[in-house]
Amino acid sequence: MWALGVAAPRFVRRSTLHAAALLWASARWQASANSLELPTTAWPHEGAHGPHTYLASNATITCTSLDPYPTVSVPWDPTVDEARVYCSSIPLCGGFVYTTGTASVAAGGANLAKAKYCQAQSFGSGTASSKTGVGVVRSKYNSCPLQVMLPVKTTIFHGSLSWKRPLCVSPSRGLSSSRDRPPPPNRQRQRSRPKKIVTVSGVDYEVGKEVYRTVSEAKYRSIDGQAHVMQTVEGVDYYMPGAAHSTSGPAIQLDGYFPLFVREAAAQWASQVGGGNGLAMQVGPFTTYGKPKKWSLSPTTQVYYMPVDGPTLYFGTYVVPFALDGYYPLYNQQSDAEHMSTDGAALSFGPESSEGHPAWWTTGQRILYYMPNNGHTQYFGNYAPEEKGPYETILLSTARQNTSTAWPPTFSF
Repeated sequence: MWALGVAAPRFVRRSTLHAAALLWASARWQASANSLELPTTAWPHEGAHGPHTYLASNATITCTSLDPYPTVSVPWDPTVDEARVYCSSIPLCGGFVYTTGTASVAAGGANLAKAKYCQAQSFGSGTASSKTGVGVVRSKYNSCPLQVMLPVKTTIFHGSLSWKRPLCVSPSRGLSSSRDRPPPPNRQRQRSRPKKIVTVSGVDYEVGKEVYRTVSEAKYRSIDGQAHVMQTVEGVDYYMPGAAHSTSGPAIQLDGYFPLFVREAAAQWASQVGGGNGLAMQVGPFTTYGKPKKWSLSPTTQVYYMPVDGPTLYFGTYVVPFALDGYYPLYNQQSDAEHMSTDGAALSFGPESSEGHPAWWTTGQRILYYMPNNGHTQYFGNYAPEEKGPYETILLSTARQNTSTAWPPTFSF
């Protein structure tokens, strides 16, 4: 031992640091070993966002190509990981069939790897040969407490492919198995209410967001004021916005862009209903439009669709309204309400406001909020958030409120 205040020799300090590094690495490895992969479901036909993974099999060799097929920024001579990242940028991509350069040569082509991007749940099996590719199928996690990248090797006819698979796991609580340790005493656990998920035709849908319990709720969030029924194996009916599954999907707003759609057909239908020519455009980092540079929502490079014309379009300038005490849509800034108004004017609400009501807010604040003067459905104390969803941006046809309104209707929210 060395006396207090006397520095240990350099080799001792290095040995101590080396031992600490080994202990840390061992802890990381043991924590990963004790983690369990979360269950997955099939990638939905209508596309999705959120955590996902891929599984490869040389017995899966065919699929149905995406329609329309992507043509912008498609990786040339890609690796498996490059093809995986590109597929993840497309909400409708259900995976891809990867063909190595060697297999391409055997089939009479150039010595270049290629990836065929596929519709969800469209893969077919077969016998692997010197000419076939390998199917890499995308699947969905409902949650992802911890994501890791797992190096994997997939056996193919010409050897093996090395790539990295994104994995969502339930992390362990330490170096040893969590089952061997009791929880800390008197520890309070805060758990959010689980989301209601229903399964229809092997695909999971979130109730209140993708499917609804009543036909009226689904119609309200529909582009065309219609809804179609979806039935579980237990015989329970749920309703999805849109007259048909091909045009289903609510309009969403992200990073000031609105209305955005996951499906091109839904954006085309929104254009037609709004009096446009029925055309849609791609929006995202790797599209011809090229904006935004990245989305704030993971995986940040995904492609959305917007109508070319018809409803009012916002390219990075849309501000999400909020509800308070039954008043909706409200904005903090007068300029935002004016921007969202079709006549460029705004109304103020609150104590000493231009409208003179309400006399006070339940928050106790004496503050003015602003509402667009025209172009949107207005609620003055009678907005029902449990029915409409105050923070959910939707397209609402005014024709649904007044059957005498001329067609095509205008859009509001």
